[in-house]
Amino acid sequence: MSERADILLAALLISAAAAGAAVAGAVADIGVHGVLELGAVAIGIVTACFHFAFEVRHLPAAVVVLSLVAVGSAVRLVRALLATWREQRLLRRLPTRAIEKTSFASLAAAATSVSIEVVPAASANAFCVGILRPRVLVTRGLLERLDEEEQRAAIIHELEHAAARGPLKVALARVVARTFFWFPALGDLLDRYILVAELEADRAAVKKTSRSALAGALLEVIDAPRTAGAVGLADFAAPRIDRLFDPHAALPPLLRRSSLVAAVACVGGAAFLIACSPHLGVGEGAQLHAMTVNLLVHRAGDRLLGLAETAGVVAVVLLVRRRLAR
Repeated sequence: MSERADILLAALLISAAAAGAAVAGAVADIGVHGVLELGAVAIGIVTACFHFAFEVRHLPAAVVVLSLVAVGSAVRLVRALLATWREQRLLRRLPTRAIEKTSFASLAAAATSVSIEVVPAASANAFCVGILRPRVLVTRGLLERLDEEEQRAAIIHELEHAAARGPLKVALARVVARTFFWFPALGDLLDRYILVAELEADRAAVKKTSRSALAGALLEVIDAPRTAGAVGLADFAAPRIDRLFDPHAALPPLLRRSSLVAAVACVGGAAFLIACSPHLGVGEGAQLHAMTVNLLVHRAGDRLLGLAETAGVVAVVLLVRRRLAR
């Protein structure tokens, strides 16, 4: 697999486009009206539990699976866009000061048209933010722990992300990976893209400073958490330090074993859906319409009871999961 960030981003977007095209093509075969009615039945399954789930058995399996995948992807797309908006809003609200107004004003010379701002936090971190207008944020704690050459290495690294429009590209890749949640290989491609983009920024920083300076900065942030919605200096710090002193050091595996299995299952499932050419017959369409009307208009008491049942099951599952995590 290439170690050029733009090629990896293109591979991620092309893979996502292929997955989306496969789903969209099959959805077009079913018809938008059929998908909307299946979506209503899916809501019924949640709010009326097993009462309506049992009725879905009369529909073709390919139609049900495809509709659930399409509706699930649409929901995840909306959630991904909302999450991105919240992350960017939080980053915009961070208290900052222009670096020229701090004791680290000499570092401003490294910037061109990108602003460098200091976050008054004791933690050690630096990141590039801003989807439309990239800017570099660095914590006071990190600057205080680094010498002058290490400070320059950290700043130049983040300025390289700003010049490459890193926050925009990473936000786009994250939205795509979150939307097609049923294709885990996209998440692995996202991680590899971020790692390779960090390596490219590392090389730019080393050219203008030194390997030891950048390594010193990375060691200070190696345990820092990744910053949601930003391209951070701490992202994949450990393998990057290895690459600084050994250009041939192996990177982590591109795909996890579970992702490979899921990828094979997705390809097989897509082939199955295409082979089945899922569509609704006249009788099946009439039955689905009747189920939908019955769901939305009648049996309100059953739906409320089913909603309570579903909420109880979800609460028990979450409680058990929390206990196991402890």
